[in-house]
Amino acid sequence: MDILKVSDEELPLLIGTTDCAEGTAQLAQNGIRLIFVTLGANGVFYRFGDKTGRVAGAPCKVGDINGAGDTFFGAALSKLCKEELDTLTVDKLEGILAFANKAASITTSRHGAIPAMPTLEEIEK
Repeated sequence: MDILKVSDEELPLLIGTTDCAEGTAQLAQNGIRLIFVTLGANGVFYRFGDKTGRVAGAPCKVGDINGAGDTFFGAALSKLCKEELDTLTVDKLEGILAFANKAASITTSRHGAIPAMPTLEEIEK
């Protein structure tokens, strides 16, 4: 697997730690090249090889969190599938993650899961 997305609630279940840097380092030992830990309103932590960072969440008024993780990952993958991991830069990755955070924030500002997912046009506004 090249890309993994877990939430901050799932990380300790998989690895036994709530520390994103430590947990993702352990996961990366299995050959996973790009790891995201979603942090709810606090955005996302990422590990990309030996580089780590955080991208802030997009502010929103929460209506329902159902579907937020799926929206985030779907939005991120929609951009990542157009990139080569070998040439992906941190700046480009952080732009993709900001896009995915915005998509997830739109979903959480609505009710329902799939019906709450935004269109590309809504995210790009």
